[in-house]
Order: sequence, then structure tokens, then C-alpha cells
Amino acid sequence: STRDLHDRVEATVALDKKMRTPGDYRRLLERMLGLHAPYEAALAAVDWSGLDVSLAARRKAHLLAADLADLGASPEEIAGLPALSPR
Repeated sequence: STRDLHDRVEATVALDKKMRTPGDYRRLLERMLGLHAPYEAALAAVDWSGLDVSLAARRKAHLLAADLADLGASPEEIAGLPALSPR
């Protein structure tokens, strides 16, 4: 249901022009993990009982970390990546 929004973001950011090497892709994944991980942690601290929301099915940080590991990042490198601070 959000495909059109994703398409608009990708067109605006022009990922196809910025993603020329595996290193480019790795840097993108690092930034995405720095966004997703702290927000997922903040959302996990909220009591969602009584709502029809499955956060577990929407989590992406573990997938991003796995992709980074597949691209050669060590667990220490992944753990040391900068992260945004949710407010």
C-alpha cells in the first residue's frame, strides 16, 4: 500500500545513480541501520497491547545488520556504527 511512496523517495534520492559499487551499497545500509535500530528500540519500549500492531514483523535492523555482515562488516564495525537519536 506504500509502494508509490517508496517509488517517490527512490526517485528523489536517485539511488540508481548513487549505487555504483558494493561499497556504495554498504554505506547506504550503514545509514539505514543507523536510522532503523534506534527507532525500533524506542518503539519496542511502548506498550502496544490492545492495538493490532505487530512490530516484530516490521523490524528491519536485524536484516540490515545481516546484509552488512554479508558484505564483510564485522560485528564490532556494525555495533560501532553511528545511530540517530530518536526524540
